[in-house]
Amino acid sequence: MYQNNFPAVNTAPSPPTVAFDHVSNRFSFSGASDDTTPFAALTYNLRIGTGPGLGDVISPMSSANGFRRIAARGRKEYLFNPQPGVTYYASAQTIDNGFLGSVFGNEIMFVVQDQLIDYCGPITLDFGSVYLNNTPAPEYANLVNIGNEAIVLNSITLQSGYSVFEVINQDVPITVPPGSSYAIGITFTPMTEGIVSDSLIIASNATNHPQLTFALTGRGVSSPPDSVQNLQIAMIGADAHLSWDAVLSTTTGDPIEVNRYLVLFDQLPDNQHFGYLTNTTALNFIHLGVGQFSPSCFYRIVALILYDREDALWLDEISAKQIPVSLLEVQRHLGRK
Repeated sequence: MYQNNFPAVNTAPSPPTVAFDHVSNRFSFSGASDDTTPFAALTYNLRIGTGPGLGDVISPMSSANGFRRIAARGRKEYLFNPQPGVTYYASAQTIDNGFLGSVFGNEIMFVVQDQLIDYCGPITLDFGSVYLNNTPAPEYANLVNIGNEAIVLNSITLQSGYSVFEVINQDVPITVPPGSSYAIGITFTPMTEGIVSDSLIIASNATNHPQLTFALTGRGVSSPPDSVQNLQIAMIGADAHLSWDAVLSTTTGDPIEVNRYLVLFDQLPDNQHFGYLTNTTALNFIHLGVGQFSPSCFYRIVALILYDREDALWLDEISAKQIPVSLLEVQRHLGRK
């Protein structure tokens, strides 16, 4: 029998604060201290379970009050391979050079998110009313990788296979890095009048949404925009101030979004000789100095929908260069009736 007569008693260290990095799946420890063991020499013992206080994933080799069941140092770092969607509970104790353990520190709860994808913006892409055989600017289906691993888009398809909707330049597979968003362009070219609907289906290796679906809808119209109503003209000095109401539908009542208004004028109220003055996206226009050179002036406003960027550039060019053109020439160039 041997008796230890040394009066010093080894006191337990303080517990650490544990943190979990969702990107690297690693734990880190901080804030522990001990009276005799330097901070750099402290080691740690981790407990991980699927419920509070449990160690069914990583056993701590200690009792619930921190008493060490083995005489061994702890570890500085733990590498963890969690399952997505599982809720885990973790806490840690500090081990000093005498293999004495602290109580377990505060327990953290976390859920590992791996390959996760979600919508980024609207899930319905509405092209509105489009003239037959015209293709407006594309709409975009936006998605985002909200996980910590890359997402691979394996297929991008249209449910019905209608030729009026088309996916723009999307060669799969496509890799979306963590935290990144991705946009898929869709065009709409109606061939017949009426509403057309379809679904864009995106299949990926995401664990939460292996299939994302975007609703697609558009309306084919053949009627031109309705007539401009409530045209008001006020002379302020030599300037003619024009204003009018927005056009919201075609001549047959289909809803539309007008993006340009032609401002036409003539010195006689003759529809056949109205000339082009300018085009605008606003609902008003000021004809500067017209009162100085014309005893009378008549105006006409025509609503337009432009689907071709070249059409818009042509209108802007004749406005900038003040090229005189008739309404008939404008209609011929734009292919509008």
